[in-house]
Amino acid sequence: MNAQHPNQLKLNKIDVKSDLVYELITQGRGLKSQYGFVGWPKINSSDQVTYGVTTWLAMRSLGLERFPWFPDPRFTRRLLGNELEVFKELISDWIKVPLKFHEASDDILRIYEHTQSEFARLNITSVSLTRTFSNGWENDPSSEHSGFASRLLTLQKAAVKANRKSFDIPFRILSSWGSGGYGQGGADISMDIPVKDIAWGNLTVADRTGMMHHAIEDGEWIVINRSMNGVVSIPTNAVTSKHIDPLTIQSFGTVSEAEEYLDEQSVKFELENPIHLSGDYRRKSSMRFSFRIRRAIAVLIHGR
Repeated sequence: MNAQHPNQLKLNKIDVKSDLVYELITQGRGLKSQYGFVGWPKINSSDQVTYGVTTWLAMRSLGLERFPWFPDPRFTRRLLGNELEVFKELISDWIKVPLKFHEASDDILRIYEHTQSEFARLNITSVSLTRTFSNGWENDPSSEHSGFASRLLTLQKAAVKANRKSFDIPFRILSSWGSGGYGQGGADISMDIPVKDIAWGNLTVADRTGMMHHAIEDGEWIVINRSMNGVVSIPTNAVTSKHIDPLTIQSFGTVSEAEEYLDEQSVKFELENPIHLSGDYRRKSSMRFSFRIRRAIAVLIHGR
């Protein structure tokens, strides 16, 4: 069956047994006690502990592996303040009562298997989803790019120039996708995702209040990246530019220049460790002269 938009489907929802998992992956309605995690649907880029714990539980539950030299950035960024306190409390509980850890791990697997069975029931093997990217300090800016959206669109432009049908880019082990993306982002990736790589979504997880609430943000689906080094191939035509300053996107005068850029980025994605260079894959590389000129103009005109 051809890929469908999942929100058009009639899927049954499963109750989450583990209080911890419910707190991590939902909006938390109906919980009597909580550790203090910010639930995945309400999260922002600074809440690394929710991402990290959920990702680690999913890796263990679903048999996901990644070479240790290419860790998910959620495991490499320092926890501070309340995040650190919440994490310490969780680890302390797991040490005292290991059963809590096993219950959470088992529940992740149960939710995944339910999600898979619901798609199988309708004979659906892939779904059409979109992920939105933005720029800004919290979205991986570097000496060469204003953020992830600009890097994504620069990679697309280089791939077009080099006549490549796809390009490589790093993705986290778990990432949030939606039925149509978000209006305020700088760039979208829209792809058909195999259902085997859908961990769970708003149509397969039930809210505990018994009311007509979504336990998970409306339209949200969690996608698994099974790549051992974290790098995935994105079709060049899957990327759409939205609200973004065109001066933050590099241009390439020759095919060889575009190919060099693509190859450099791919190597950097694979080799650099975010523990030392968080989100910055080319901090020590010099910017091309043409890009320096465009950035200078952008600063003069837009103040950034």
